Amino acid sequence: MAAIRSSTIGLVLMAAAAVGFGLNPLFARLAYAGGIGPDAAALYRFAGPAIVLLPFCLAGRRHPRAALTALGLGALMGLGVAAYFRALAVLPVALPALVYFTYPAMTLLLGWALFGERIRLRAAAACGCVLLACALILAPGRLAPGQLGALLLCLAAPFAYALLLHGLVRWLTPLTVGARAGLAAAGAALALVPALLLGQGTPGLVPAAAIGWVGVVGLMSLCSLLPQVMTTLAAPMLGAGAASLAGTMELATTLLVGWLALAEPVTAPAAAGVALVLLAQWLAHPRSGERPPVAVARRPARD
Repeated sequence: MAAIRSSTIGLVLMAAAAVGFGLNPLFARLAYAGGIGPDAAALYRFAGPAIVLLPFCLAGRRHPRAALTALGLGALMGLGVAAYFRALAVLPVALPALVYFTYPAMTLLLGWALFGERIRLRAAAACGCVLLACALILAPGRLAPGQLGALLLCLAAPFAYALLLHGLVRWLTPLTVGARAGLAAAGAALALVPALLLGQGTPGLVPAAAIGWVGVVGLMSLCSLLPQVMTTLAAPMLGAGAASLAGTMELATTLLVGWLALAEPVTAPAAAGVALVLLAQWLAHPRSGERPPVAVARRPARD
């Protein structure tokens, strides 16, 4: 009975975390409306958790190699999220969201290319569905040249996240969960400072209207710190199959934000892309007795 109760709590926490992550487009658009630029919005998203998790970051110095790796992976993730936020500024929410959700295919392909992991037939079919969804989204003639460039640049986000997933399993296990999350957030924030200065500069760093502060606070808390904490708490309570439901919840939330909160139209290619991405997630779902391509280490060493 206790196991059932624990798994139920874990599933609720994981679903709530996914909803929080899925609210990124809403609070990013609120920040933009208040005068915040995309690079600054991405910086706020990571700087808040990095500051709150600073004690864990300091404890991570006991494992310098793993700590430096976490900082590097976080830096790549920060730049990827900045590209995602730039795409959100010029495109309907559904398009960059669907591109971001190519990360399961990216994870499988990186595992095969870098570590020799075997791609199962169902996983290969899932990759095919994701690539077909991308083809629908990136169809020539549907986007202006500037929009197409922003969407292609957005591919950096799923690549960075896929690499981070492999890093969590293979390179960061000496660190505690808090140290991994804190150092990755710190690395992202550090990478975004020069990107911000070289890109938009200091204009757009401080909100010019109250709505901008609403967006900034939402990005730092509801879209970053709280979902990370809930994910950290829920992961030990769930198996891989239940945890995979979180991705679907995030995608659904992101698309609902665009279609309902931001009043963006539902296009046929976007709807087809959603169906293909959801089919890919079902195909990639580990079957009974089958290990997922990326597994979370159960007991990291204490810092």
